[in-house]
Amino acid sequence: MQMIFFITGLPRAGSTLLGALLNQNSACAAGMSSPVFSLVNALMNRLSNANEFNAFIDNAQRKRILRGLFESYYADQCDKVIFDTNRYWTPKVNLLLKLFPETKFVCLVRPLAEIVQSFERVFAINPMQLSQLVNYDPDSTIYSRTDQLMVGSGLVGGPLNGLKEAFYGPHSARLMLVSYRNLTSNPQRVLDAIYAFTGAPRYDHDINTISFNGEAYDANLGVSGLHRLRPQVSHKPTPLTLPPDLIARISGPYFWENPNEPSKADTKLARG
Repeated sequence: MQMIFFITGLPRAGSTLLGALLNQNSACAAGMSSPVFSLVNALMNRLSNANEFNAFIDNAQRKRILRGLFESYYADQCDKVIFDTNRYWTPKVNLLLKLFPETKFVCLVRPLAEIVQSFERVFAINPMQLSQLVNYDPDSTIYSRTDQLMVGSGLVGGPLNGLKEAFYGPHSARLMLVSYRNLTSNPQRVLDAIYAFTGAPRYDHDINTISFNGEAYDANLGVSGLHRLRPQVSHKPTPLTLPPDLIARISGPYFWENPNEPSKADTKLARG
C-alpha cells in the first residue's frame, strides 16, 4: 500500500458518498464499508490472553500480523492510496497509529436528529421487512428505535462515543471532521481539503455522475435503499418530522460545534 487512511465518524453522514467520490480518482481506493474492522477485532481476541498461545506472541509479531491483514486485503490495490471505511475505527486510533504511524482519519458528522430521521425514512420505505439495525423487533416504535440507535453501544451512540474519545484525545490533530452539509453542498471544496489533509493526489471530480451499488448489502440488512445514492451530489434539506420531544432530546449543540471551544472545532471541521 502507498498509504492508508480511515473514513469514520457517524452513520448516515456521507461516508458512502465520500467513498463513491474518492473512487473516481484512479489514485485512490475507497468503499462503502470494509470488513477489515471485524477481522482486526477477531484477530485482537486471538492475539490476547484469551488465547493460551498468547505467551508465544510478542508485540512486534502482533504488529506484523495485524498490519499484514490490511496489506493482504488490499494487495490488489497496493499501488493506490487506500481509504478504509468503518464508523467504529475511532476507538482504535492508538492501535492504528502503531500500525500506520502516518495515517489520518476523515470523520463524517451530522446533526443527530437528521441521522435518526434518515434511518426512519429507510424504515418507512421497507414496511414489510424487519431490520437487523433494530434487532428485528416487530413491535418497535420511533422511540424504541431511537433508543436502540442512541444507546452507548448502538449504531449511532457507539460511533458517537468513539468520535468524542478521539476528538478530545492525544491524537486529535490526526482527525478532520467533515459535515454532511458541507460535503453535499460543496463536494469539490471538501475533497480538496481532504487531499490537502492526507496528501493524496488531487482530482477534479464529476459531481453529476455518481456511481455506486450497495443494494445486495442493504437487502441483507432488511433496509433496501440504505446506501442508495442520487446520481448527482446536491444538498436537499429535509424538514424534521420526528416528534418534538424526541428532537429536543437529541438536538445540539454538538461537541464539534461547541461555542466554548471554537478554535479546536474550527480547525478540525472541513468547511464548504
